[in-house]
Amino acid sequence: MAFDSLLNLPAHPLLVHIPVVCIPLASIGAVAIALRPRWRSAYGPIVVVLAAIGAVGAQLATMSGESLQESRRLRTIGDHGDYGELARNLTLVLFALVAVLYAVDRWKAHPRMRRVPTWATLAIAVLAIAGAAGSTGSVVLAGHSGAKLVWKEQTTALGR
Repeated sequence: MAFDSLLNLPAHPLLVHIPVVCIPLASIGAVAIALRPRWRSAYGPIVVVLAAIGAVGAQLATMSGESLQESRRLRTIGDHGDYGELARNLTLVLFALVAVLYAVDRWKAHPRMRRVPTWATLAIAVLAIAGAAGSTGSVVLAGHSGAKLVWKEQTTALGR
């Protein structure tokens, strides 16, 4: 599905704000529930939903960015496209990890499912922290490289 505009505005600059807002929030939440197991039952669903919205937003931002590049016939966008794809992939990883962390915690709370080894939950928590760092870092890289492209174009047009 290719789309260039949303409400008669370029879609990409609007859609990138979904992962820019949701992924850092989900990452903070992921670290919190990874380090504080007691918080998982209360805050786990919120973190999972934020990560899901951020992952969907990253996919939409990637699709709209590709569409924008094609419609404007942009030859090069530097590393921005690669960073965007990396961000899309790592946000999906973050979503998967926080969903599994929450699910395992809920399974452990069930009377018949207490056989989940502690090391497994700990490993998932460590991976969730790593996923939080990676996804947030990739979103920052994609955003920074995109902003540099836009502002370089703007300052060049102004003769600066």
